[in-house]
Amino acid sequence: MVMLASLREELIIKELHEKGIVNINEISEMLGASLATIRRDLTKLENENKLTRIHGGAKSNYSLELTMSEKLILNYNDKKAVCKSASDVIKDGDCIFIDGGSTLEPMYEYIKDKAITVVTNNALILAKIKNSKAKFIMVGGDYLPHYNMVVGTFAINQIGNYSYDHCFIGCTGINLETGLAYTVEQETKDIKITAMKNSNNNYLLIDSSKINVKAFIKIAELNAFTKIFVNKVKIAEDLDNLILV
Repeated sequence: MVMLASLREELIIKELHEKGIVNINEISEMLGASLATIRRDLTKLENENKLTRIHGGAKSNYSLELTMSEKLILNYNDKKAVCKSASDVIKDGDCIFIDGGSTLEPMYEYIKDKAITVVTNNALILAKIKNSKAKFIMVGGDYLPHYNMVVGTFAINQIGNYSYDHCFIGCTGINLETGLAYTVEQETKDIKITAMKNSNNNYLLIDSSKINVKAFIKIAELNAFTKIFVNKVKIAEDLDNLILV
């Protein structure tokens, strides 16, 4: 039996009131409706000012500022799959850089038992460190509580003092027409670019919700990355560095 649109909308609002944020895939499964149907429901509710659409779902209008903890929930299984695949390039003895952001947080589980050195400005990863074989160097500088990361001149200088075998970068989105990766903060771009300049290999890690998303600040061309790791989705066949996981 097909659920009435009004009932779906009521249940979506109920989930938002309880959680503050909903994932489109989870709502689709919970309500037994297609992704296209749920997208239409979310668009209608947004037009009625009952929620705000975000990448991968929606958030309650009672809390317009999406926290990093809330971002972490979105598409988490996709982020884990991307991090797991990307971590396979790391070998014992390597020195790596891990960027800030929720996409890179799951990386810890796949590197903690490797004999490596990890430099990061990602406080989400710092919070997880426990009995790790890997050595972690947390970058100092200006702490941004909302983003759970460290930025600023001091951080940039420290990151620039090291040489990396591998650099793992996150972003706000990529656009296939422009061939660029984007972010929303100049300070976070400066961190990413500095780490990339000092690395032998640079990897961009994204989940599919960030495809064809443009933001205010350009990070780099997509072909500047050694590989781009993304969960399985048909996006472009002309990106030779694309790794579907």
